[in-house]
Amino acid sequence: MNSIVSVPPVLKEEENQLVELDAPTFAEASRIKELADALYKQANYKAAISMYESGIELLHDLPHSLLISQLFFNISLCHKNLLDFDGQKSALLQCLAINSRYRRARVSLANLFTSQNNHISAQLEWQSVSDISPLSLEEQSLKDAADKQAVSETIGTLKNWGNKLLNKFGMDINQFKVNKNADGTMNIQMEKKD
Repeated sequence: MNSIVSVPPVLKEEENQLVELDAPTFAEASRIKELADALYKQANYKAAISMYESGIELLHDLPHSLLISQLFFNISLCHKNLLDFDGQKSALLQCLAINSRYRRARVSLANLFTSQNNHISAQLEWQSVSDISPLSLEEQSLKDAADKQAVSETIGTLKNWGNKLLNKFGMDINQFKVNKNADGTMNIQMEKKD
């Protein structure tokens, strides 16, 4: 089972504190991004990553730059194409640490979690996407599937924990039955072995 990944929460727009400066450093970083984008389009992903990283390094004095979050997102796309999913996740998390409202990054992360069968994290990430803006029909379908899988995963985990505890007493969770009372309340009864 996958563990839940800690992802930066979606901040309100006014809390995001993104900055851009019309300065020579920003212009140079934008030029580097364009060169890296060209390498990406040529499927030269490793060279593109290196170029994007040099743009990030150039902007190190602007840790909340919108451009830096874009560079990290583009790095994640390179890692995705290289099938380096750990690198993709790392770049997406760095992107979201700068700009928690970067919707494309959140959608990519939700899809990545789904592909890694980490449905609880995918479910949480789809919720974050919907906090930014309404989901498309396709996105809603993906969220519904993640919700269903997450519930199943959670129930399975709870059953495993219950069985670990009950096994110490020679019992397991399947020996118990939940019944609904006439007044709508529930009760749990242990079924007797024959």
